[in-house]
Amino acid sequence: MVRVLGIGDNVVDKYKHTGVLYPGGNALNFSVYASRLGASASYMGVVGDDEAASHIEATLKNLNIDVSRLQREHGENGYAEVELVDGDRVFIGGNKGGVSKNHPITYETELDYIAGFDLIHTSCYSFLDSALPTLAEHQSRISYDFSTHYTDTHLKETAPHIYCAALSCSHLDDEDILRLIALVQGNGCPIVIASKGMRGVTAAVGDIVLTQEAFPIPVIDSMGAGDSLITSFLIRYLELLKSLNLLGSKREIISDLKHAIELFKPRLRLILAQSVLYATENCMISGAFDFGVPYE
Repeated sequence: MVRVLGIGDNVVDKYKHTGVLYPGGNALNFSVYASRLGASASYMGVVGDDEAASHIEATLKNLNIDVSRLQREHGENGYAEVELVDGDRVFIGGNKGGVSKNHPITYETELDYIAGFDLIHTSCYSFLDSALPTLAEHQSRISYDFSTHYTDTHLKETAPHIYCAALSCSHLDDEDILRLIALVQGNGCPIVIASKGMRGVTAAVGDIVLTQEAFPIPVIDSMGAGDSLITSFLIRYLELLKSLNLLGSKREIISDLKHAIELFKPRLRLILAQSVLYATENCMISGAFDFGVPYE
């Protein structure tokens, strides 16, 4: 079984039009989706001491996600205010991380714990950019979701420390996406997942670049679509590597990658299609993964 850790941001998404809030946040969503996909998943992050934080913790425990490294601080948990426009989630406000802004994750004493996972996942919302070099010394597989918050300079600075870069690219044409992939890989990150919204996704694993179109459906709620796609791809990909006895160090994976991928390229294609389907199905529920409760 693959073991993964979501480390970083969590929020509650407050849906203004319904008065319901849902647990969410990129790193937290990763842990939830990973667990649902059969991985052993843990979550490490900072929560407040309000009702929103209590709901997050209770939900994670209900989903059998390890929260032994959850950091509790006095104050308001992070939240985002959301509206839906034709099924597309639109962020209209929030408190920009709540307590986590002033209480960063205490990761320095947990490096041995972090090293014990097959992969850890974080994001641009997790206030961990400065920690990436240290984390990378102890964990060779770091997945990082940039959302749309990236520049060439930022990508060059972070790519040497990460294993998988996830980029939201619906605003870019395919030529610009391929340029970004080359930039990220050229600076040391072997895997790039470029989500393109209703145009699907382009994924690069080493020298192999694959594209999968989206499955057109009536979208109920797009919250978590990108997070679920990324998680599905990574969990299934790690399982593939494990089945090939290639789940070693980052260097070993890269050196073995070319012949392995040429032999199992159809499996990669299937993984990408399954991941787009998983994200599509996720758009048919409310919130990132449901578990909504009313709020005032």
